[in-house]
Amino acid sequence: MLIDTHAHLDHRQFTADLPEVMQRALAAGVTQWVAPATSLDSARRLLALSHEHMALHPAVGVHPCDADSLSGEAWVEDLRALA
Repeated sequence: MLIDTHAHLDHRQFTADLPEVMQRALAAGVTQWVAPATSLDSARRLLALSHEHMALHPAVGVHPCDADSLSGEAWVEDLRALA
């Protein structure tokens, strides 16, 4: 059993063929994915994907490179709700 512990499966380069990407990974022995979010929108996409793919486990959070796009403190509550 292989687990991909850092798969950004919500990125746009996978939009057109995500099922095929996951199928190829399964054929190579990957059975689970941990998918770290990079933003609140990314977390939402990953949560939706995880309902379709039970082997996908989203890690809700904000990447440091995207943190400067957040303002105020409402995003903290949004992040908590997503988690």
